[in-house]
Amino acid sequence: MRRGFRREIEALDEVFRFLEDFCDAADVDDRACFTINLVVEEIFTNMVRHNSGGDEVIDLEIERTGSLLHLRLTDSGVERFDPAEVPRPSIEADIGDRRPGGLGLYLVQTMVDDVSYTYEPGTRQMRVSVTKRLESKMFRVSRDADGTVHLEGRFDAAQVTVAKDVFSRIDASCTVDFADLDYISSAGLGLLFATQKRLVDRGGALTLTNLNPHIREVFRIAGFDHIFDITDPHE
Repeated sequence: MRRGFRREIEALDEVFRFLEDFCDAADVDDRACFTINLVVEEIFTNMVRHNSGGDEVIDLEIERTGSLLHLRLTDSGVERFDPAEVPRPSIEADIGDRRPGGLGLYLVQTMVDDVSYTYEPGTRQMRVSVTKRLESKMFRVSRDADGTVHLEGRFDAAQVTVAKDVFSRIDASCTVDFADLDYISSAGLGLLFATQKRLVDRGGALTLTNLNPHIREVFRIAGFDHIFDITDPHE
């Protein structure tokens, strides 16, 4: 995704909405989305406040490739300013010896995996590129003494064999708790459907609960909201 934003602090609300849309579309979890918002705000704000000259728009590009997030902020028509040259804040110093400044860039450098800076004198274009590695969530499936199945992490094609070991042993109606599940693909849906079909033939059924909004939307699109009893304890 790519978009230009007015080079003014008041444009941050639009920037945050853009990043929220990206996180939803790219299936980025809340923790990583928090980091993205912080990183972009710090770099964007530094460009607005410290770059001399500059066009009316700062360009923001963001993409996900597998487990990596790539951010690029480009400011054109500006004088050279390398944020990496800003002195590191004295975070260990006592309050009397500590001086303000530099904390934002320090947070950026600490919270991501790579930050690089380029400047092209001909076009007077400054670009800051950031790479953030996303944490890989393990998939877990377990069953309580009362028969409730708990799903956690990412239920994708690579996890079907693990999940099948639990679902194949379900022989009566039970609840499947999605409270800790962040993601499900067609492979996960297929196993749930096969289990539901087998139980319905025996007079039973699965009840699904605590689906997050993204997963619930997947079930709606697939027409599975008519096949499963989906409950929300908070409604």
